[in-house]
Amino acid sequence: MKLKDKVGGALLGGMIGVLLVAQTATLIQARHSNGRFADISRQLLNDHQLQNVRNFHTVVDFTVTDALARGDMDVFAKLESSSPSCRVWRSFPCMISPAK
Repeated sequence: MKLKDKVGGALLGGMIGVLLVAQTATLIQARHSNGRFADISRQLLNDHQLQNVRNFHTVVDFTVTDALARGDMDVFAKLESSSPSCRVWRSFPCMISPAK
């Protein structure tokens, strides 16, 4: 084997080694970045959904309170007939129980 072949093989082997190390480092960095991005996106989505639930709860709470303040018991009778296990009735037992 000639000297130029040995030097060429060593250079080629070194370049392949550097390429493998560089690609591995890039892959590890990309996976780490994607993992952080996924965690942040998941947290943002959870926060958004939690805010939607809070908004819905605020609307329902306001509507129920407003209907109770107006004495509009027909709305509650409709709710009770459509959903006997509705949690609203457990929240306001004194409002819906018959007068004694």
